[in-house]
Amino acid sequence: MDRSGEWRLKKMAIIVGAVALLMLQGCGERTWTEAGGSGFSSHAAAFSKSAATMGPAASTELFKEIDSVPSLEVTAGSETVMAQKGSYCWTDLEKGVGQCADAPMPPSIADVKSKPQVKAGDAVMLDWSGDPPDEMHVTVSFPGEERPDEAMESAGSTIRIPAGEGDRLFVITATWRGGTVPYYFGVSASEDEEAKALRKLAWEAVQANGQAATVIDWKQGEVAEFEAANVSLLALNSEFKKTDSLKGRKLLSVTFRTNNDAMLGPIVAVFDQETRDLVGWQIRE
Repeated sequence: MDRSGEWRLKKMAIIVGAVALLMLQGCGERTWTEAGGSGFSSHAAAFSKSAATMGPAASTELFKEIDSVPSLEVTAGSETVMAQKGSYCWTDLEKGVGQCADAPMPPSIADVKSKPQVKAGDAVMLDWSGDPPDEMHVTVSFPGEERPDEAMESAGSTIRIPAGEGDRLFVITATWRGGTVPYYFGVSASEDEEAKALRKLAWEAVQANGQAATVIDWKQGEVAEFEAANVSLLALNSEFKKTDSLKGRKLLSVTFRTNNDAMLGPIVAVFDQETRDLVGWQIRE
């Protein structure tokens, strides 16, 4: 074989060797990459798991009611219940945080969890968890009756069960600097037989006095204790003169709402609590 042939053989051998070396290097690179990739993936998974465990867990604190939102405890009859809250927005002025909560509004008697047994005329005590509200508006509804909602007067922390029997739904809208919150509760009322009898006596007196036409519904007349210390009455004589001679006596009043309340006020008959005798009428303006 001449020199040119030897050179060609050597050249071919060099090329084959180079190709083989490249193939070996390629296999080595793939193996390293696969091994390295697998190792990296496992380290990444471990890191992710570690990071997840080291990071802050999802907190439910944001979904809890702010502590400063007042609660209302209601004592009616022989039971004490927590009034339920309606929809509201509240701001804790000291902490600088706020919260809004949704609830069915207006509520219905079906939303009430417990209805204490009471009698018409009973006192209902309101006990706030903190300071009493700056403003408070009370309404009472009569589910299943045609009787319209009534605005209730409150003497501090006390309201009265209105006349009649059946379920009553109370809604108290209370306002503080932090916000306005509606509360509601229900009662199941029975008629007071003594009050019922006194209401009938008062109605007969109203009819005899010729004022019956203006009364809205005599069966809803409100019976209550009457304080005569600073009140003058129209006496039951022909002249209907003013008298304040009833001081010190235990009296009861029966109040009838009329179509002329805005101008004259309601009709109020006053009875002696012991004898049940009609002693006079509260003067209408």
